[in-house]
Amino acid sequence: MPHISKNNKILSLKNVYKTYLQGKNHIPVLRGITLTVRAGEMVSIMGSSGSGKSTLLNIIGLLDDYDQGEYLLNGTLMGKMNESKAARLRNRHLGFVFQSFHLIGFKTALENVALPLFFQKISRKKRNQKAMEYLDRLGMAQWANHLPNELSGGQKQRVAIARAMIADPSVILADEPTGALDSTTSLEVMKVFKEINAQGITLVVITHERDIAAMTDRIVFLQDGVIQTDE
Repeated sequence: MPHISKNNKILSLKNVYKTYLQGKNHIPVLRGITLTVRAGEMVSIMGSSGSGKSTLLNIIGLLDDYDQGEYLLNGTLMGKMNESKAARLRNRHLGFVFQSFHLIGFKTALENVALPLFFQKISRKKRNQKAMEYLDRLGMAQWANHLPNELSGGQKQRVAIARAMIADPSVILADEPTGALDSTTSLEVMKVFKEINAQGITLVVITHERDIAAMTDRIVFLQDGVIQTDE
């Protein structure tokens, strides 16, 4: 991996709090999270169910807002923005990979990968050409015209990774990306992530699997909305 400047903070959270209202009760989910991820790092966030890791990922991914604190993405303060602005920032800076793939069932692998470029108003010819390049890089070119239900779990995740990469994001956020895969396929997917990371792309991986976390540069362990360890 190329040398990364120590000053190049791509994600920076300072004293971030998040509370949800459940009936009349306020349920604290994040309790003063301070976390910095530098450009080019591959970081895993671990924690049991209810630890706050998915909420943290949603805040980093601009899918949810925080109540208190500060979150900077590429040095720009995030928070209190409307959905259209959040969507534009997500499309420009962030790529997402999910446990359940989130592929559109009636679209081919090629069309699924090309979708983020549609929202960037790129011509159909150019976005399909770029989608094909990314499918090829992930060993999926021969499956370009197949629908998701014709692909294995590992193949679906490769398509999802290609889709996450196509808009050249600063950061890829992966929420339990190996959760629906067997152990052999999980290792293959993590190998793909390592290769992507070696190209300088920052990765944040949410996982509850210790062997998956061990394949990242750094493990942040959350418990009850607080960072317990950062190793």
